[in-house]
Amino acid sequence: RDDFERIIKAVADAADLSPCQLLCRRRFPETMDARWITVKLLKEEGFYSSQVARLMNMTTRNVNHIIYSVEIRLSNNDRSLEYLLETSRKHLRNSKENLLFVVDELQCSSMSAMSHSVKYNVIWKTQMEEDGDRTLLCT
Repeated sequence: RDDFERIIKAVADAADLSPCQLLCRRRFPETMDARWITVKLLKEEGFYSSQVARLMNMTTRNVNHIIYSVEIRLSNNDRSLEYLLETSRKHLRNSKENLLFVVDELQCSSMSAMSHSVKYNVIWKTQMEEDGDRTLLCT
């Protein structure tokens, strides 16, 4: 689910759309291309067609048709689709690079043998900078 949300955000940012616009059923060319790129990136991340279909509210057949159509358009040098794909991949790489692990010590009440445990929370670097929290960063 986290990979799905990360891909939705990356493609939406690259296409200059909101995630809601990306996931809606509208058939405007810019939203359709962004949706198709989302499906392609989800498949590249290892999602099965049935999982992509469920997440994107499509049929598995539709997902497979989109994958086929994207490959045809890319092989025909569709510049707008190529640009959107590369920009989305760039946003996706940047989101992975900005991901940091923040370590917080918490009281562990359920385990009597341990006085505390370490909880790993994943946050975005930009959020941490905005909040100004003093935390230990692990990279």
